[in-house]
Amino acid sequence: MKLDLKKMYVIYKPGKHSVKADIFTGRPTSITNLKNQFIGGLQPGRIYGIYTTRIEAERVTQKLLKGKQTNKKKPGVKPEKGYALFSNAVMAEDKYDVTTPPKVIYRTKKEAEKEVQRIRKREGRDPQIRILSYDPRKRKR
Repeated sequence: MKLDLKKMYVIYKPGKHSVKADIFTGRPTSITNLKNQFIGGLQPGRIYGIYTTRIEAERVTQKLLKGKQTNKKKPGVKPEKGYALFSNAVMAEDKYDVTTPPKVIYRTKKEAEKEVQRIRKREGRDPQIRILSYDPRKRKR
């Protein structure tokens, strides 16, 4: 079998809150594009695997995502109080009266700050996000 270096599928290691698009884009990449990603700061440890066919890459992606789902809390369990990320448009006094509650609540402020740093690094700019304490039990009705 001949290996085509112009068409490879890269799967990245999933993070704590990764979705399919974070792990596998679905588009083929070339050895040149991969080299440029390394020049741009990609660490070799961030790559889970490189595959030659899209079908194989999709199968591995589904397996990775399925493994992540087993570690999630049971549905219907209310999230605990902690820290959440809000846009700058949300005022501190309105944090419990948002139309959509935050998807992720971090237990410590340090975890929330790490997530903001990760977003800042990924987007390459200030994400205009503030960290506020959040307790779903105090939500206004």
